[in-house]
Amino acid sequence: MRSISLDKLILMSFVRRLHIILLGASAGVTWNNFYNVYLGSPYRGNNLGWMLLALYFVLFYIFSHLYGAYRIGNQRLNMIIYSNWLSMFMTNAVIFSILFLIRGGRLPIFPIIALTAFDTGIILAWAYAANKIYFRIFPPRKVVCFYEGEYPTMLVKKINER
Repeated sequence: MRSISLDKLILMSFVRRLHIILLGASAGVTWNNFYNVYLGSPYRGNNLGWMLLALYFVLFYIFSHLYGAYRIGNQRLNMIIYSNWLSMFMTNAVIFSILFLIRGGRLPIFPIIALTAFDTGIILAWAYAANKIYFRIFPPRKVVCFYEGEYPTMLVKKINER
């Protein structure tokens, strides 16, 4: 079995970090411009915003690895987008739930919906660009496959999924 090259590891590390920073920045802007103001004086000026942002990064990192969001080069573009979107959606839902509980149930939902829509745009642009860069640097190889099984359509389906 072939090991992953150092070039791929460096590229994928950069791509992951950039993605998490972009999504974290949009979450930080949403917190600072909407929820920080809305929650009022007991929460403004303390470290709640920084803790929530740190939690956002940790949750997104966990969900993205759980759902395979960074399998560029191994998964189709639509699956990368879907797993990233699902990771982002789950992270936003957890963060909103925490804010909802802090506020005691009176919290506008529009900012989190706007954040989710904006993050969807980031995910689409990021996934497309990361996929293009990956395959420009590491073009796919042509493969010849000899198969003697009863159901070659299953093998072709498995190959086409990747």
